[in-house]
Amino acid sequence: MKEVLYYAEIRRFAPHDELLTFLRTKGTLSQSPIDLENPGPYELAITASADGQHYFITLKPQFYRSTDLWECGPAAFTDDAGVIFLGSALGCDTPNR
Repeated sequence: MKEVLYYAEIRRFAPHDELLTFLRTKGTLSQSPIDLENPGPYELAITASADGQHYFITLKPQFYRSTDLWECGPAAFTDDAGVIFLGSALGCDTPNR
């Protein structure tokens, strides 16, 4: 997990933009399993608490503003507890494992 690497060096967690800058500096941005800069067809949000001691990451299907619809598909959520949760939007089928 990239947040853990950041925390090990900086001693706090980072929001999305700060984490991307750190990974670019380290030359490890391309080692992520998804494109952190352009995660389409997903939306990626990385939020850190004000004190930098907690983080929350959401990876969910993209919302299409032109049709006002969400893409059905699995969504993933995790935080500094390290547990990854999978879910789907109401009205979408349960994601396959």
